[in-house]
Amino acid sequence: MISLAHIAHWRSTQAPWASQAHVEQDLILSRSLVELFANPLVSELVALR
Repeated sequence: MISLAHIAHWRSTQAPWASQAHVEQDLILSRSLVELFANPLVSELVALR
């Protein structure tokens, strides 16, 4: 799904997880949240705590 180079970069700069699968999941979730909150309506009505 995501190239190994992207996963390796994310692991070295952002994600402290030991498992490559966890790093990939962290990257997917992070990117999904960025896309979700890029929508003005969502960012106005939804809050994460």
